[in-house]
Amino acid sequence: MWDEEYADLDPAFAERDRIRKKGLPVQIARTRRLVIREIVAEDVPYLFEIFQQPGIKDMMRPPRTLEEEQEFMRAYISHAYAFYDYGLWCVLEKESGKIVGEAGLFPSERVKDAVEMGYIIAPDFQRRGYAAECGEAVLAYAFHTLDLEEIHLFTDRDNQASLRTAKRLGFQVLEEEGGDSGLLHLRALPAPPT
Repeated sequence: MWDEEYADLDPAFAERDRIRKKGLPVQIARTRRLVIREIVAEDVPYLFEIFQQPGIKDMMRPPRTLEEEQEFMRAYISHAYAFYDYGLWCVLEKESGKIVGEAGLFPSERVKDAVEMGYIIAPDFQRRGYAAECGEAVLAYAFHTLDLEEIHLFTDRDNQASLRTAKRLGFQVLEEEGGDSGLLHLRALPAPPT
């Protein structure tokens, strides 16, 4: 049965599927200083604490209680990763093992049939280059593992640190959203082969 179930799948995808079926998180990337992996239930209180930090909570989805976030993430972990083969992931500092943020990919609600990228680094770990380091790994996964053709990113036009990081990662500004949203729409394409 196992051979038949995985016979027509890409071997790397099949391995990720096997790991998830065992209830384990898939490791997305290891960089020089970071580990990026799927979120597990034990991560949620730490991520929730990061989301409550000044400067971050204003950029987050509508606020939830910790209990609501835990319930939402249980469903997310059970379904989103397997369905999309991507999602929002936990970013850990390799040396300390501490959770330093969240980064990943998600279906866009703003651009039809597109995938967006997002990243949040806890204030205590900002200004160390972690956003760019994990962003490079997320884009590599998007373009080389998932074979996506483009990635979109939306950032507040006043968030100069995020905009600098996005541009450093190769994102180009497409347009400024109208109205009071104050968002910039950016897009990254895979680097041409060398």
